[in-house]
Amino acid sequence: MASTYLLTDLPKIKEFWESVGSDSTSKKPEITPGIAPHDALYYDRLKEVWADFCDTIGVNKSSTEERLSKSALILRREMVKKKYEVQDRSQVIETSSVNRGLQWLFTIPLGSQLSTYEKHLDYLSAALGGVDIEIESAGVGLGRMLARTVDPLEGSRDVAIYHSLTSETAVRMGRREDGQDLYIDMADAGHTIIQGQTRSGKSVFLYGLLSQLAYVDCVKIWGIDPNHVLLGPFRGLTPQIVLGTDPLAHLELLEEFVARMDSRIASLVTEGIEKISDFTPESPVEVLVLEEYASIIRGAEIYDCTQKPADRVGNKIKALVARIFAEGAKAGMRVILVIQRADASLVDGSTRANAVNRLTMGVDNGDAVRMLHPGASPELIEAITHFKNGRLFASIQREDTIAQADYIDYQDYRRAVQLSETAPAPIDYP
Repeated sequence: MASTYLLTDLPKIKEFWESVGSDSTSKKPEITPGIAPHDALYYDRLKEVWADFCDTIGVNKSSTEERLSKSALILRREMVKKKYEVQDRSQVIETSSVNRGLQWLFTIPLGSQLSTYEKHLDYLSAALGGVDIEIESAGVGLGRMLARTVDPLEGSRDVAIYHSLTSETAVRMGRREDGQDLYIDMADAGHTIIQGQTRSGKSVFLYGLLSQLAYVDCVKIWGIDPNHVLLGPFRGLTPQIVLGTDPLAHLELLEEFVARMDSRIASLVTEGIEKISDFTPESPVEVLVLEEYASIIRGAEIYDCTQKPADRVGNKIKALVARIFAEGAKAGMRVILVIQRADASLVDGSTRANAVNRLTMGVDNGDAVRMLHPGASPELIEAITHFKNGRLFASIQREDTIAQADYIDYQDYRRAVQLSETAPAPIDYP
């Protein structure tokens, strides 16, 4: 049975390192949360554990000039010239508490590489009782470790429910893996694609997003929802919502949205500006929600089977959506395209390229991940295919993170949207 080690049990930690010896692949202790960052003895214990760790993985070896490579000798001379202290042992030189964790700087002996530490992070995590450990370079001969004492993605948090209108376009959607809040800002010039299989938490994520956007006075919601569920609460609040599977109604709404986009683009030319970036209730950012986009296209294709070529709508719908993705951002027009899987047959490469916000919740295979996130590593793809409900990989404005979505049930979402119609105006503080 695997042993568990907490930072406060230093003798057992030492016993663990002695038992591992040079073959650190032979044992994998159970990782248990429990670093005590405010323990008065924490920093001294950390330094002792670090020394044991570095001895075990072999970075604290002799680094005399006879054993150094040519490149290491050059580096040593450069460090001496710049008056850096040359270290032959890895030492903790600075420690600090950070959000949900602890951070420390350490020296990297000449002849050693950061990758040596990276290979053994599981064992250091076990010895410190940390849930997660990250490592990065901190400069010449230095590395930085971050041990999170509490997994920021565990547990659920409620969506922030508004009680009055707001002009703040950035809405909080969840917790990132670094413990910070995840935001989506509709004022940012970009479109959004959200993919995830059934029961991945995609619907709840959208409830949270729309329940907040309903209170943003400079955001106007448009949308198509074949299933009536997601956009049903907006019925009667805005005429720019189409519920149901009628492809002619879908086409009509998209043509109206594109006409609005064209009008705004024409105003850019008249006013001599590049894009619309300031939004007001009179000139809002206009957000088109395409719920279950695959169903929208499938319905159009079924309709087209009985129509003459001139009356078919499927390709027209695809062409209009592609135009909005290509031209809408500068005109203050945004798309939130929702789909179980962003297959190339439904979302072409050009459309995906114009989506600066790409979010993937649980999917059943790696191809779906690669379709929306072509640069994803095999490890990340494996993690995404095993995401629990509400977990997502988000690329927001080209910045990547894993996050846990905030939670709201459907009844609270429905109530929040309906109450937004009578919500008081934003308070203008002096």
